[in-house]
Amino acid sequence: VPPSPEPAAAAAPAATPSAQVAPGYLSVGSTPWALVYLDGDSVGATPVQNLAVTPGRHQLRLTRDGYESVEQQIEIASGTRQTIANIPLKPVR
Repeated sequence: VPPSPEPAAAAAPAATPSAQVAPGYLSVGSTPWALVYLDGDSVGATPVQNLAVTPGRHQLRLTRDGYESVEQQIEIASGTRQTIANIPLKPVR
């Protein structure tokens, strides 16, 4: 009788919370107020303060009826706080 094969090695355990990357924090303001979207998801109306964000590049969009939308890419680093204040919205002509 041939010997049975060795059991497969156990998979590495999932990362523990202490090994996870710390979020960055984003605050956004505009004149006048606007709805804020981060990567296509609504995060509320300005002012948005201390929103926890995964580190990396993100797409920020502000919208309000009667005004042109504002879009920009932002980069958030782990453990940092980024404030984008007083974004001016232009009325639609």
